[in-house]
Amino acid sequence: MTCVAVRAGIMAADTQSTFSNMKSIVPKLARFPDMIIGGAGTVTDRNVLIEWYVQGANRSDPPRFTVYGEKPDVNLLVLYRDGTVRYVDHWLNNREIKEAFFAIGSGCEAAMGAMYMGADARRAVEIAALVDVNTGGPIETMFFAEGE
Repeated sequence: MTCVAVRAGIMAADTQSTFSNMKSIVPKLARFPDMIIGGAGTVTDRNVLIEWYVQGANRSDPPRFTVYGEKPDVNLLVLYRDGTVRYVDHWLNNREIKEAFFAIGSGCEAAMGAMYMGADARRAVEIAALVDVNTGGPIETMFFAEGE
């Protein structure tokens, strides 16, 4: 799957994507004027959920995932310019994260453990890639610069 972590206004993610036993590199972070979104799950369903969220997360018009008849395993971390972090899952639950750091994806437990030990978001994803076969590739990071 993946690993996306956020801590201290910085979001980090691996870039490995696996499909039909083939690995490729894909971005998992997306920048918008007032938010940075990191997604875990299939590329298609991740993009569907991001588009739905950016357009206002309207429950009366739910996203149309590619897995019909069931909900896919896809979720988002959203970092707002003011530092607020939100978690959105495939059930369209949308909650604010009050903890100082958070991670999603198959490598989230390793990343959370690393952050409990003091790692920043980037290092946490690097550590997750050491133990989770579905986390790998170059690590990307995004944040809002001061005055931006």
